[in-house]
Amino acid sequence: MLAVLREHSSAPAASPLVPRRDREPLRTLVATIDCPWPAVSGADLRNWQNVLGARALGPTVAAFLGSSGAPEEREGVVFRALTDLPPGAVWRHPADSVTSAVEVPPEAVARFAAIMRDFAPHAIVFAHPALHALLPTSRPSDVRVILDFHNVESAVAARTTRVRGLLRPRRWLDARAAARASAHLERAAMAVADAAWVCSPDEESRLRAVVGPARIHVVPNGIPRAAAAGGVLRPSPNGGTSPFTLAFVGHLGYAPNVAAAHWLAQRLMPALRRRLDAQLVIAGRSPAAAVRALANGAVKVTADPTDIEPILAAADFAVLPLREGGGTRFKALEAMSRGLPLIATAFAVEGLGLAEGTHYRRAETVGGFARAIAGLAADRAMRERLRGAAWQHALAHFGPSAVARAVREGLVAA
Repeated sequence: MLAVLREHSSAPAASPLVPRRDREPLRTLVATIDCPWPAVSGADLRNWQNVLGARALGPTVAAFLGSSGAPEEREGVVFRALTDLPPGAVWRHPADSVTSAVEVPPEAVARFAAIMRDFAPHAIVFAHPALHALLPTSRPSDVRVILDFHNVESAVAARTTRVRGLLRPRRWLDARAAARASAHLERAAMAVADAAWVCSPDEESRLRAVVGPARIHVVPNGIPRAAAAGGVLRPSPNGGTSPFTLAFVGHLGYAPNVAAAHWLAQRLMPALRRRLDAQLVIAGRSPAAAVRALANGAVKVTADPTDIEPILAAADFAVLPLREGGGTRFKALEAMSRGLPLIATAFAVEGLGLAEGTHYRRAETVGGFARAIAGLAADRAMRERLRGAAWQHALAHFGPSAVARAVREGLVAA
């Protein structure tokens, strides 16, 4: 298949790269840790959107470290496993630690070199700084290398040291060590890259603070499963009757989401139900045992739903009390694109360009969330204005056209 793709774009090599792009389709090799299809996690969603954006410009190969039985081809994208290891086997997670690292096995380096030789890419996109270790030392001079930062991990680790509950000496020191190690990796990766992609202007500032002057392009996270959002704003499911349903959707084994689920179920719901007849639905992949235990008469936990759309369609509000993590939140975009009024911390919508009171209601405390939800429940006109403005903003700035344009500009500008 790689040879076939090369035949489709077999114009002779030219230098520099930009003039060649004017004359032939752009061949892009995207390297990821896990297979980007099917897109489940936030990293998968971003990787798949970038792969499809590259495919719109020319032949594209998605190479990934962990073998997962991916198809040989889908939507014109060729898939290649770089190892025979099961998914997740390349991650190292030291016990009782906030740190993690990616190991790039020698077999992956050899397979990647073979793909580069057979496919002859014009551009390589590494979806994690650690993946720059795949790059042969003798790469062709006209192959442009792009690092895609889902998160600026050094900044995420630095923030962890300031999150309450993680300030025990061992955890605090561990987070500081993670911040230093991540910054070292980010600088080393950028030393061999021609450009970087980040998901927001805020992340651009964080990366510049670590790596200094660099060519950085913003490629936003796009609306998950945008086709399911439809081309028109959905009608509100609740005309003012009780109970009102709150939805929190995400990977329920991810520590920041586990903390948010606990806060919603154990702190917010008792306070909210003194004001409003309400119920909470927590849904997502791989829920931790502590999340499963949150289920009660007012809290429903839906593990590993096969389809998230009915859950979103039945909800009246999306609630995001996040205070840690990185990048921009796909769950906020998902809620906005489905017409759900959003109540969130400022951190949860960071980098999305939202105006408080226009696109979402900001809340930081139990009382703040309870007041905002109860106020919107009592004011249908305000709910409609809020969700309409959020829906328009999401589609205009994070819809398929906006993301495809950003990927195209990022590849051409590298």
